[in-house]
Amino acid sequence: NYKINAYWPNSNHCHAHFLDLFENVANINFSSECLVVNSDLNLILRDENENSNNSFSKDQSLNFYKTMLKPKSFIVDDSLKLIKKYNLDKNTYGLYLRCPEGFNFKHFLNGETIPPDKIHNGKSQELINFLKFFENEQHLHDKRIMLISDSAILNDYLLSKYKNMFVIKENKLPNHGRHHPERNKDSIISALKCCFLLKSCTRLKGTGISAFSRLPEWLPEIN
Repeated sequence: NYKINAYWPNSNHCHAHFLDLFENVANINFSSECLVVNSDLNLILRDENENSNNSFSKDQSLNFYKTMLKPKSFIVDDSLKLIKKYNLDKNTYGLYLRCPEGFNFKHFLNGETIPPDKIHNGKSQELINFLKFFENEQHLHDKRIMLISDSAILNDYLLSKYKNMFVIKENKLPNHGRHHPERNKDSIISALKCCFLLKSCTRLKGTGISAFSRLPEWLPEIN
């Protein structure tokens, strides 16, 4: 029975509104202007909420948010069709990899040291470390692995190297021609469907570069 106000602007990161993706099951009032700046993106519980605390534990916050994440029916339907089409189940491994801005595959393929201006707070090195780790994990090379990434270059590299990997062709990648990568509305919807696909598989722990990798555990089961 919380009364919730939220501010959800369109931006280069996300050109889809919450209401394009989810049903408004919590009767959220979406404001046209930002009421407060909160770097943790936690909901602000106003004084009008009787008998409420403005402080949630981490577990309480997660459960609180989960109740709001009822995806639009067309997203669920399309995701189920893809799960069936690609025969996704717990015998399929799901791998999500984020490609950092400015990552140069030429440096990686040539075994060169990454230039200081391309390190991006260790994100590029974290991806390289994972790729090297995966190369040495021979027991994974005969598993059926669905690859989800935000980079066509990364996809092409891994698909050419590992024949046991495949991608979902319906995945609409962001525009990496600008900093930061830009996702339009269709790409955001596609990304949400990818979360359901990853949720239907056995997850392979990739890198911690992107918070996107944590989203599947927030979503409801659909299959």
